[in-house]
Amino acid sequence: MRRLAAALLVAAAPGLAQAQFATIAPTAPLLDNGDRIANTAFVNNFFSNLPLAQGKIYIGNAGNIASQVTPSGDCTISILGVITCTQAAGNFTIVGNLTVGGTTTGGGLATFNTGVTINGTLTVNGVIIDRNGGITVNGVKQPQFTSLLPLTGGGVVYQDRLGGLNVVQSPFPNKILMSGFKGNPPFWGQTTWADSYPSYSLLYSNGPNNVQALAPGTDGQMHLGQTNLAPAWKTMSGDATLAAGGALTLASTISAGGPTGSATVAPIITYDAKGRLTTVSSATITPAVGSITGLGTGVATFLGTPSSANLRGAITDETGTGAAYFQGGDLGTPSAGVLTNATGLPLSGIASASWSTYTPSVTCGAGTITTLGAVSGRYTQISKTILYQFDVAITTIGTCATDLRITLPVSTVQASTVGNAREQNSTGKMGFANAAAGSNFAIVGYYDNTFIGASGARIVGGGVYEIP
Repeated sequence: MRRLAAALLVAAAPGLAQAQFATIAPTAPLLDNGDRIANTAFVNNFFSNLPLAQGKIYIGNAGNIASQVTPSGDCTISILGVITCTQAAGNFTIVGNLTVGGTTTGGGLATFNTGVTINGTLTVNGVIIDRNGGITVNGVKQPQFTSLLPLTGGGVVYQDRLGGLNVVQSPFPNKILMSGFKGNPPFWGQTTWADSYPSYSLLYSNGPNNVQALAPGTDGQMHLGQTNLAPAWKTMSGDATLAAGGALTLASTISAGGPTGSATVAPIITYDAKGRLTTVSSATITPAVGSITGLGTGVATFLGTPSSANLRGAITDETGTGAAYFQGGDLGTPSAGVLTNATGLPLSGIASASWSTYTPSVTCGAGTITTLGAVSGRYTQISKTILYQFDVAITTIGTCATDLRITLPVSTVQASTVGNAREQNSTGKMGFANAAAGSNFAIVGYYDNTFIGASGARIVGGGVYEIP
């Protein structure tokens, strides 16, 4: 510092320097810390290029020495010289006047994040944004949202999207405050302002910087826009009307009535392209089976003409033909039947059962018959009992020997049984027809176990056996 004081003394007394130092001292490099004499160029260069760290300022300390410090507290300063003041909690007070914007044309902006108290006047030529505590001017709290601040600059307050107050710059003569577009602030946009408009007029823009007034409409009219034309009052007409009280009445398309339709009557409705009823009538429902869909094959025919034949055509698991049988009716003559669980069978019904024919096969216990004559058989079945008879003619006996074997009409034999036989062309002798259990034929011979067959013989016989 003694060197700096000496340098300042030299700089402050150029006459003395010229008188005392006739020789010109050389200019030392910047920040030179040697013992050389500082000349005027060095001092000027020193203060012109005084080093200072980014974001710091020189502040005199307690020893009256300038030192670098970083601004802190309620205000900070950027490298561009912009000072920002904030307050962590509570309000702050401006002692004196506050002017936002340098001229009456605006351009200034002040943003308060806490409450502000101004002990003086507030002149707003630009915009104030109050985001929290409101503004107090000379002890009067300015309400938020809709109030006008008593500003000497004549600004107007509006609410911004963050809930605080904005102040639009002072209006020029003959201007009206216009609503902002798509979230922008309102503005003073009227340049041709009339002295007065009729009561209840509606203002609208008629191009840039031009506001016009639409004369009041009559009862029930609506304000409608028109392409490339000024808006106009229109009376609703057509399919609906609008009353002065706001009631909407739809135009009638048919006369009031109803209800229409019942369990036997169907409503017939006609409507136009707008969905409005134009005619409503009724028609008696006449059942038409043919118009019913989803029925099975033959069901519609049976419903239209019920009969046993049509009923068989409507079902798929029937057996037999003829008329349908109901309890107490005549069973008729079925093609087949199983009477396993039948009771109360009369003997007359069993006695009247007819016999059936069959053609038995004839073989031999040994050898074969050369030529058979007429061969026939008959039988009847009662439950599991078979009654049968046979009639066998032999033309040429051939090598057949031991016994004849004649097949039975139904299934196999449950238990061994003995029947009768007789040769009735030559000997007239009696014989037997034995059927062994599990077999399907009867062994035929004379009663003394001799061979009954011969050329020209005719053997008749029969018997009874049980089937499984």
